[in-house]
Amino acid sequence: MQSIRQWLESIGLEQYAEAFEENDVDAEILRDLSEDDLQRLGVSLGHRKRMLRAMQADASTSEASPRQEPGPIESTTIEGERRQVTVLFCDLVGSTALSARLDPEAYRAVLSRYHQTAIHAIQRFDGYAAQIQGDGILAYFGYPLAHEGEADRAVRAGLEIIAALKAGNGSESEALRVRIGIASGLVVVSHVLAPEKSAVGETPNLAHRLQAAAQPDEVIVSTRTQQLAGRGFEYEDRGLLTLKGVASLVRAYRVLGRSTAASRFDAAMRGQLTPLIGRDQEVGLLLDRWSLSHS
Repeated sequence: MQSIRQWLESIGLEQYAEAFEENDVDAEILRDLSEDDLQRLGVSLGHRKRMLRAMQADASTSEASPRQEPGPIESTTIEGERRQVTVLFCDLVGSTALSARLDPEAYRAVLSRYHQTAIHAIQRFDGYAAQIQGDGILAYFGYPLAHEGEADRAVRAGLEIIAALKAGNGSESEALRVRIGIASGLVVVSHVLAPEKSAVGETPNLAHRLQAAAQPDEVIVSTRTQQLAGRGFEYEDRGLLTLKGVASLVRAYRVLGRSTAASRFDAAMRGQLTPLIGRDQEVGLLLDRWSLSHS
């Protein structure tokens, strides 16, 4: 059986091999992919059509291999996996008034512009747009792909969404504004190969409630997100908030923008450093090497 990279090369679309491999898509499950799955993998419209035709041609010219029982995937999906993720919830301001004022086709075009702008910003920072519910967008950072600095990526994406929408609010288009809430914490996620990827726990609900507490064109984050994002951003303490569906008071922060730190390391190290304890030998070695480098 040829590899997924070989198959993509055979149809002239090898540029997507890395995205397929990063998402554990191999030749065995290729036939199970839908057009929506290909879109989530970043495949353009024309290339999606080419891939689907190629998959249909392969199925018609060769005997289909016995379909594997999906038990292991379904079992893992049911049991779930604990993951640390950052959840971003974005909501379009005034969507109800827009839908009442605009022709349905015009309103659909406005929603499409909003969705494309927001999803582009989310994907730019390696987030995953998990759900689109009308004017609400739910995105995960840290699942299904995990990177360093997920909270930082989510906050950057939130600021990018607002900036991109402002830039696209021309005189001939509807001015679009959003509210964004971001929270970080443990969730239970479905298996990476599950058709519907979801994260269950308090964190998605907290992100949604923080969004509701934000003003138009504001990014509101939880304390955990603010801590994980480090000092790469400037914040305004909004104090303790009473959020619907959350039992205890929640401290929230409004993101004012990027900090003046010269680098990510500088941002992470701003403030008081904790002392090194029990590292006398290591510190001595560093000082010795430093002395040698200047001798």
